[in-house]
Amino acid sequence: MNQPEQPQIDHWLKNGQYQIDRAWRLNREGFHDKNGVPLQAVYVGVALDHASLARAKFLNSNPIDEVRTEFANAARCILKSFTMAYDEKDPDYQG
Repeated sequence: MNQPEQPQIDHWLKNGQYQIDRAWRLNREGFHDKNGVPLQAVYVGVALDHASLARAKFLNSNPIDEVRTEFANAARCILKSFTMAYDEKDPDYQG
């Protein structure tokens, strides 16, 4: 299997964490509310970022527990997006 070059993997690692941190920072600052971005979309976007970071960690030969943690974070974000949409008991229920 061809492996990406290390500088590319390093970029994915750095950018993945940056995007996750940025999304939550912007959300705390009210950016999404001010610009009409639903919270559900934030969770889906962050899920994609966690999945990308997990793949980069795998390619970087990080411990498998770190990779699994990132994929689990992605799954939690997707689950949250579903509960927001369909579970009336969710505190962030959107309907």
